Amino acid sequence: MDAETRQRLEAAGFVETTVEELFGLTPEEAQLVELKVRLSRLMRQRRLDKGLNQKEVASKVGTSQSRISAVEKMGRRKQNVPEVSVDMMLKTLFGMGASHQDIALAISGK
Repeated sequence: MDAETRQRLEAAGFVETTVEELFGLTPEEAQLVELKVRLSRLMRQRRLDKGLNQKEVASKVGTSQSRISAVEKMGRRKQNVPEVSVDMMLKTLFGMGASHQDIALAISGK
């Protein structure tokens, strides 16, 4: 953000903060959100690489298209979706053929 925009926003009462500060997350909660965001991004990339749509993935792992959509939105918006579990994300990734190594790489951020 450029300095002029920052000044205008601050003058209007806005303050720059982190997601952790905004939502009062503990360091552990922030790490969990980051883990889920990384898994979400891997899920979307894996789905696109396989040429699958969300409905096909959902059918394959026994969930709904809206749940797959919620997971993918989490990765783009970098926000937590409490009703989406890490278990469900891992099951979906394994269902699309991801290996433990693929998941480990995504989690590590490499």
